[in-house]
Amino acid sequence: TLVPFWSIVFSVILKFSKEEIGLLGAILPLISFICASFITSIADKFSKHKLILEVNISLSILVSFFIIFSIQFFHIFNFYFWLFIMTLFYSFQAPISPLIDTAVLQILGPFKDDYGKQRLFGAASYGAAALISGFLADFTNGIEYIFLIFIMSSFTLAVLAFFTFPHSICNDQKLTNTIDDSGIEMFQIQTINNQSSNSFDQLNSNQHINNQNENSHNNFENKDENENQNQNQNQEYEEYEE
Repeated sequence: TLVPFWSIVFSVILKFSKEEIGLLGAILPLISFICASFITSIADKFSKHKLILEVNISLSILVSFFIIFSIQFFHIFNFYFWLFIMTLFYSFQAPISPLIDTAVLQILGPFKDDYGKQRLFGAASYGAAALISGFLADFTNGIEYIFLIFIMSSFTLAVLAFFTFPHSICNDQKLTNTIDDSGIEMFQIQTINNQSSNSFDQLNSNQHINNQNENSHNNFENKDENENQNQNQNQEYEEYEE
């Protein structure tokens, strides 16, 4: 929720020049790219995805508090100071989204097609939080509410990640077994359903054959009965002629 408002913070509150704002806009995405790749590779190497995610969320919250105090109480407006602070903030924020996406895919297991629905709710919540933050900032004439909403949402994310995410997002054996068991169970259910369907089709086919046999038998009996009637009629006719 902070990304749409950084330009306002830099220009209106911190009074940075256009060149300084442009420099921050160019450097910070590069820092995000480097730190996201580096930190997530460390998480993969040591299989500490959950720990690294929690640490990065916690550090982002601490930096956010420091930003609020630096603006509201310390009144620090030095460009190089804020370049350092923003570098820290973006370094801690960068790996959070890739780690969460990977965790969600692993938790979904065989239902990975539902990942789009998860992203849909994430985008909707991001838009709603940015909208609410903007209204609060305009209504109270205070930019600190934007950071407070970010801190509350980050704290909520940290709690949910602590209780729901596996310790190792990519290599957690328990999660893998759960996914395998779910896949096997789904395959077994599908197999049983297919067998039931085949049995039902076979039963219908057998019933159809039995009906055909029964009709053939009835036709044969009717034919015999007709032949007997014809023989009786012939005998009566012969007796009549005699």
